[in-house]
Amino acid sequence: MQSDIKEIELLVLKAAKEIRSSDSFRIKAKRQWKGFPLGSMKTEALLGSAVVDAVGARVNLSKPDKTIHVEIAKNSSQVFSEKIAGPGGMPFGSAGKGILLLSGRDSALAGWLMMKRA
Repeated sequence: MQSDIKEIELLVLKAAKEIRSSDSFRIKAKRQWKGFPLGSMKTEALLGSAVVDAVGARVNLSKPDKTIHVEIAKNSSQVFSEKIAGPGGMPFGSAGKGILLLSGRDSALAGWLMMKRA
């Protein structure tokens, strides 16, 4: 089943229930599947207008109170309102193999920094 804008809109409206009419918000869309019929900016505008109609909140693109993130893939899409930062570094599976011999605290720190690519 491919991603459909109407289904994504329903998910965004569900996520927008936590937005009060006095809050400002923005929609941040990212297309992982470039075959999606709308561009990221058009998707953001369409979904943002649906939220304005439903909730009555105002749009603020620079410093919003709430941000709704939309990631569009070919067979599914994710809608979320909170991002949790990980440790950083290179994406999983993008580097070769390595080995670490632990002999003390410095070795563990060196291994952590290698994993993080700092």
